[in-house]
Amino acid sequence: FGGKAYLVSRMEGYDRASFDYFLNIITAFPADYLLRPVAAAVNALGGFFNSGLLAGLMIFGVFLGLLATANLRVACLCLFIFLYIAGYPAFLFRSQDYFHLLFIPFFFIGYIAQRSLERAGRIVPPLSLPHKFPEFGEKTRLPSITAARSLGFPIAALTLAVTTFAFARAIQDAQLEPVIDQFWSAPTRQIAHTLSPGPDGGMTVTIRPFDCDEEQCIKKEPGGALQSEHTYLMARFDRGRCDRKSVTPEFSYGSHDQKHLQFDFSRAVKIPFEDAPSAKIFFSVFSDPGSTLKHISLPAAEAACLQGIHAFLKNTEPRYFLFMALTDKWRTWRRHMILSAEKSWRIDNGPEVSKR
Repeated sequence: FGGKAYLVSRMEGYDRASFDYFLNIITAFPADYLLRPVAAAVNALGGFFNSGLLAGLMIFGVFLGLLATANLRVACLCLFIFLYIAGYPAFLFRSQDYFHLLFIPFFFIGYIAQRSLERAGRIVPPLSLPHKFPEFGEKTRLPSITAARSLGFPIAALTLAVTTFAFARAIQDAQLEPVIDQFWSAPTRQIAHTLSPGPDGGMTVTIRPFDCDEEQCIKKEPGGALQSEHTYLMARFDRGRCDRKSVTPEFSYGSHDQKHLQFDFSRAVKIPFEDAPSAKIFFSVFSDPGSTLKHISLPAAEAACLQGIHAFLKNTEPRYFLFMALTDKWRTWRRHMILSAEKSWRIDNGPEVSKR
């Protein structure tokens, strides 16, 4: 709320505010929102075998195919349950939320082994299981029907997923350019910052917490942390000010009260100018007691590229805060995430989930 209000869970209005925030993101980035749970599910498919995407999908496909021959409704239910349980960590962002999901492939492999032994036991009696597990009331079917179910269900599930993503991406690409243009073209004003020598021969950019007269500044509460007047800023880099092909700023976040520091949003970004005259990085300042921007670090040779730090004019700040790097040629980029490290330069050292 622009630093005017601070809500945490269990406070009145938190659920309503968070719902409105997610609704804004879903309507602007429908394809990306769908892709995050899929990326989390793919991560779970690897299991302890570190098998990668292809092997995990093959195991999952064989599992669904065998299950579909027994009961299509149970196969549909298992597909839904897997996507729901394996996909929810995409919205929690912590590695410990994935750990227990790595056991899921053991269930798939166990079911495949069970069905394989049951079928092998019909040919070689000594290989049959001591007690036959129920097979959801499976009845004798023609081989053609069994094959259609075994192959048809995984193929239909994959086709439905691909079609859904293609539709969501078409919508997103059509509507996202005006949304990003609001960030790029929003009126801003330059605010005060200082440059000082940093470690390893670099330069440290420190943003002054207040960009106002003393009478208008927010007073520091007794025992409280120093707040900032700004919650969301933009750093502009001008290629004409330096002879560099790229810039590599590092954003450092921390807290005045380390006891309440739950997330460290620090990250390094490498931004090639791509023959563009300038680049912009949009980033959050946040507010205490959470993670707050401490400073921005730059190699000394790239410090001259920094044209300035800018704040949005009143009532022009975006509806949501994205950590986003853009050059003047951003309109030619793909405006959706994919399951690979395409343009991974945007967040080189960020959390893995941010690359997916």
